[in-house]
Amino acid sequence: MTFSPTTIKVPSPVRDRLRRNAKGRFRSLAEYLDYLADLDEHKQRMAAFRESVTSGSPEQRAAWRLEDAAWERTELADGLTS
Repeated sequence: MTFSPTTIKVPSPVRDRLRRNAKGRFRSLAEYLDYLADLDEHKQRMAAFRESVTSGSPEQRAAWRLEDAAWERTELADGLTS
């Protein structure tokens, strides 16, 4: 992946916290910022999913619970045969 470095303006204390956290995770600052962006996007997807499930009709929620239980049984069974 080719990219052109850029500058973002953040207060020095924020920059220092980001650097400290990145170093604690053995990442560069750019890698850590990418990780944080991925984490935020994941949280947004999960919130949208949760909203989708909870706003459905009772029948849709029941169908989702049945499907979820089937996947859970499959995952558990798969782990036993490995």
